This record gives sequence, C-alpha cells and structure tokens, in this order.
Amino acid sequence: MFEAILILFLLGLSLGSFINVCIYRVPRGISIVTIPSFCPSCHRTLLWYELLPIASFILSKGRCRTCTSTIPVRYPFVEAAIGMFFVFLFVLYGITAQFLFFGPFFVLMFLIAIVDWQHFIVPNQFILAGFVLSGIWQITFHASGIMQSIIFSLLTSTTTLLVLYIGNYFIKKETMGLGDVKLAGLIGLYMGFQHFLIAFWFAAILGSLYGIFKTFLRLHRDTTDNPSSVHETSSGSSSELRIPFGAFLAFTSSCVLLLEDQINTLINKWWILIQ
Repeated sequence: MFEAILILFLLGLSLGSFINVCIYRVPRGISIVTIPSFCPSCHRTLLWYELLPIASFILSKGRCRTCTSTIPVRYPFVEAAIGMFFVFLFVLYGITAQFLFFGPFFVLMFLIAIVDWQHFIVPNQFILAGFVLSGIWQITFHASGIMQSIIFSLLTSTTTLLVLYIGNYFIKKETMGLGDVKLAGLIGLYMGFQHFLIAFWFAAILGSLYGIFKTFLRLHRDTTDNPSSVHETSSGSSSELRIPFGAFLAFTSSCVLLLEDQINTLINKWWILIQ
C-alpha cells in the first residue's frame, strides 16, 4: 500500500512538472516536445538536476542559478497538487476504471483552469487531448455508452453557445468565448448534460461574484488614487473587466463530478418530494 502511494505520488510530481511546461509554453505557441526546458528569463537550457520536481526549487532557493531571477511558486505548487491528487484518487478508488476516468479529467481541468485564469484562453490542444483520452477510456471500458456521450457533448456545447449569443446580445459585450463552448462539449462528454447544467450554474455564480469583487476593487483603487477617475471608469473608457469563465467552469465541473453520487442522491430526494 505504502509503495503504491509513493509511486503514484512520484508519478504525479513528474506529471505536474510536465503540466508546468504546458502552462507556460502552449499559450505562447512554444513547442513542448522539440525544445529542451529552459529558464524563461535568461533562456539557458536547464540541467537534469534542475528539473527534479519540488527538490530543484528547494535546492535553488526559488531562483535561477545563472540570472538569479525568481522562479514562480506555482511550479512546486502544481507538482505537489497533482502528486497529492493521484494519491487521493488511489485511496478512493484504487487502480480501477474510475481512477483512469477521473485522473485525466481532473488533470485537464486543472491545466485549463490555470491557463484560462492567466491568459483568458482555452487552448484547442487541451480540448483535443481531452476528447482523445475520453475516447480511449470509452472504447476500453464503456463502448456501449459512446453514442450517449457524444449526444451529451453536442447538447452541452450547443446550450453554452446559445447562452453565449443571448448574453452577448442583451449585455452588449462578450460574456464567454468560443473556447468555453468547446470546453463545455468536453465536460458534457465526461459527465452528461444534467450534471453539466449544475456545474454551469455554479460557475456562473462564482464568475458573477468574481466580477463584482473585481469591480469593487477597481472602483476603490480608482477612488483612492484619483477621485476624478470614477466617472471615466463608469463610462467605460477604462480597460474592460475580463472574467476567466472557463477556469470557474473547470473548477465546478471537477467538484460536481467528484460529488456525483451525493448529487444524484439529493436530486432523487428532491424529485420524490415534488411528486
């Protein structure tokens, strides 16, 4: 048991290191295969011992040994998070079909959430990887449900596209992007239409609260720094507030999928009460 947990934790750390590469390179259009790992500041190729998950960050004291630029704390955090998550899934499900189902989905949602939070994009490469992994799992463990999953994917993406166009029409500004529509299709493939609606609803709430919070902070900062700028902000001349909706949707979808059994129980109880 302990040996299995240790191996999975180390595998998670290694995968987390690769995810860090994807987080930095994919939004910038840098190859994740042909170019060796390098320092983003001085572009020096890193040595093998500088690529050890978590350990290299600690040994280097969070700085590049050549240019002494600071290494973001995000790197060891992502590595540790994926390692602990693999252990968590193993304790819950063991090495089963459920482990192989939940693992890729949560890792992808984690990756998408961070990239969308930082860059406000959902890269097509991540969506394509999700569809491929889901297809492999379906063929291996649940071939009879492939058509149903495809229908759910079309339903979730179409619903999100309608919400996008309706929101843009009434609000007169971009409420979501097409990347969010593609993400919705991927989520529907994994969790179905009903649970997607629950995740979407919670994501909309979190996104709205985030928007209100950011607007309040901006108004407070503008008022403190320059009281005359309040009128400019309210008239729309300042930079437009952007909300990483894909990050919230990825987070809520992960939570809903993880709590699927509890949610199904609540839905059944609610359905019995209203009948």
